[in-house]
Amino acid sequence: MIRNQTAEAVAALRPKAAAQYLGMGESTLWRLAKDDPKFPKGRKITPRLTVFVRTELDDYLASLSRVAA
Repeated sequence: MIRNQTAEAVAALRPKAAAQYLGMGESTLWRLAKDDPKFPKGRKITPRLTVFVRTELDDYLASLSRVAA
């Protein structure tokens, strides 16, 4: 868990779990994080650990469904 600006616990997913959550491969997750400006950026917890915030991933998915509708 990481904390947001109001010190609430936030669900954080490691890249493998985030990719599974989104139904894609890990390499696709990293490509989107690098190339898609609307895709949520990972948060560096340590130099070797990056996580993705689940609510930001949900918002990204919602924005895709709004565009498709």
